Amino acid sequence: MTIPRSLRKYIEAGRLDEVESAWLAQLEAAPKEPAFFISAARALKGAGDETLARTLLDLLYDEWEGEEFLELKLDLLGEVGLLLFDPPELHDEVLTILRALYAGQPSLEGFIEQVGLNRATEDTRKNWSKVGALRAIMQFEVDSIVWMKGKGAGRVIEVNFELESFKVDLERSPGLRVGFGGAAKLMKAIAPDHILRRKLEAPEELLEIKQRDAGELLLLALRSYEEPRNAKQVRESLAGIVSEKEWSSWWAAARKSPQVLTEGKGARQLYRAAASSEDAEEAVIAAFEAAKTDGKLEIFRRNADRNEALREDLSRRLVAIAESSRASAVELRFAVAQALRGTPQFERDAPWAPRSLLAATDAPAAMIAELSDRVLRDMAYELAKDTRDDWQDIFVAALETEVDPRLLETLAATVEESQPEALLRFYDRVLAHPRKRPAAFVWLAERARGNPAVLERKPLRFLQELVSTSFPRELEPFKSRLRKVLEDGGPLAQLIQRLEREQASSAEELLKRSVLEEYLREPLIEALHMRFPDRREAKESPLYATQASIDRRREELKQLREVEIPTNRKAIEEARELGDLKENFEYKSARQRHEYLAARQGALQSDLARTQPLDLSRDDASEVRVASRVSLRRGDGGEQELVILGPWESDPDNGVVSYDSDFAKALLGKAEGDEARFSGDSFVITAIAPWQGED
Repeated sequence: MTIPRSLRKYIEAGRLDEVESAWLAQLEAAPKEPAFFISAARALKGAGDETLARTLLDLLYDEWEGEEFLELKLDLLGEVGLLLFDPPELHDEVLTILRALYAGQPSLEGFIEQVGLNRATEDTRKNWSKVGALRAIMQFEVDSIVWMKGKGAGRVIEVNFELESFKVDLERSPGLRVGFGGAAKLMKAIAPDHILRRKLEAPEELLEIKQRDAGELLLLALRSYEEPRNAKQVRESLAGIVSEKEWSSWWAAARKSPQVLTEGKGARQLYRAAASSEDAEEAVIAAFEAAKTDGKLEIFRRNADRNEALREDLSRRLVAIAESSRASAVELRFAVAQALRGTPQFERDAPWAPRSLLAATDAPAAMIAELSDRVLRDMAYELAKDTRDDWQDIFVAALETEVDPRLLETLAATVEESQPEALLRFYDRVLAHPRKRPAAFVWLAERARGNPAVLERKPLRFLQELVSTSFPRELEPFKSRLRKVLEDGGPLAQLIQRLEREQASSAEELLKRSVLEEYLREPLIEALHMRFPDRREAKESPLYATQASIDRRREELKQLREVEIPTNRKAIEEARELGDLKENFEYKSARQRHEYLAARQGALQSDLARTQPLDLSRDDASEVRVASRVSLRRGDGGEQELVILGPWESDPDNGVVSYDSDFAKALLGKAEGDEARFSGDSFVITAIAPWQGED
């Protein structure tokens, strides 16, 4: 506190009578506010009136008699003590006050010696540092109730000056030793009315309060802390008083206390105690006025049941917001209507109300699509059905934009009854372009099991999108749901039963290269073979490659199986232990890596199973074969040389082409002097020679 400007002017002008009068007036009006007296004394000293400062301080000091002024005296002496006493006298006076303040405390003299307060008595600055250390440590006298983070509340049972430590019996660490030096940082003394202290000293009183009034016990817990508490913190502070079995019912009842205030929403809700029910209502209204619209709605929902008068007041305020909002603020008006449903203040046919908005608009489906909140869209569909003759068309159109699976299910069930062909056409659009409607595609995958109308539309296309080697960006937000479909078997086996014979080969290739784990993939391939038995004997065409390429692929597969996949599996487990998979970057990254490794392993296994080494021992140059070096003359007279090898060796920029390329297929089987045509150009084979290996 700074002194009034008028008093400072009196001091600067030397009008000491007015200074003394102001001092005495303050002493009579607020004797326990030392900041004024300290500031005035310093100002007097700075103006050269040290004698008056000492006189006025003596007067104040004499007025402060009794135990209630001991701490005030210490504060005063710490700031302007040298105006009252010489250093040795100040030291003695401080010790006198401390002994009176902590009278009867058995450890006081030991702590005075411990902090060195009897040494260097004339070093005032250091002495005050020692006083601070003493006062910090004296709060941990024997039988003091303290709290330590992670270890709960407990009692100091010993002060050991030889070990320079306290011994503390804490809830979760009985007999813990805490050094004098770190005690003030590690422990906190608990006030007499604190819930944790009352649990230790009078648990039976708290048990009686719990039985009598759940709200009163919650208020005691909340008032024990300066900051608002969340439900978990309240539960921890009442452990042993409210049992695990009682918690849910007790908590539901306790929160209804009219003095309990709630802040935030969801899992982040915080609770604090108001001084009275009236104070709580005033706080609710003040918070309502300060909040943005979403906050106002949340405050209304939480507090509408406090009493009828408060609900009416907040309802009128919400109606005024809806009436004064812009016509384009559709979601706001829907949200206000949803909050006010069932209250006398809500007029369902008011111009701003959703029923009126839906009835008046030329684009009802677009209006509903603007609503980001699922609950509001659900309400809008219900109102559309009640207020519009074209509601069936609205539902069909809404299928294209709805993203919530429960609402999609409701829309689909309704459309299926009234316009079944429209629903089937919607299925076709989803399967044709899953990336345009990712939410609908995932919902369709979940809905497909046992649903012939879905399974029979485009079974191969559906299968392809479900077992794709990687999820496209648009489907990333739904990966967990898609994984569940795949891991549960979902519609995959049923889709296989709907395939046509000409689709079997493509389906088998899809499964072999899919992201599915082997234990999921193999039963599906077996189901495909049972559906099309001739596929069991069908052999894939061999994949020709040099022995060096084969060895490299085998080494890569070994590295995948023995090093990379086990390392990735360990990384997934370690990331999963970090918790909160939705926000866990390490887990997402490890899972993406897993998808790639699994797909790569499947591709290598499939390719190596049909690989045959190129026979480089043949010396046949009668026609172009795999492993032939071919010289060509183009139609424009230019010369070209190339080698025909397998797809693993293909390197067109360096004259190596794969035998399954269109260019190579145009040359294979032709002899020297033959002409081949490719992409509108003609080539004459001028020479053929066996390729003997790396050049």
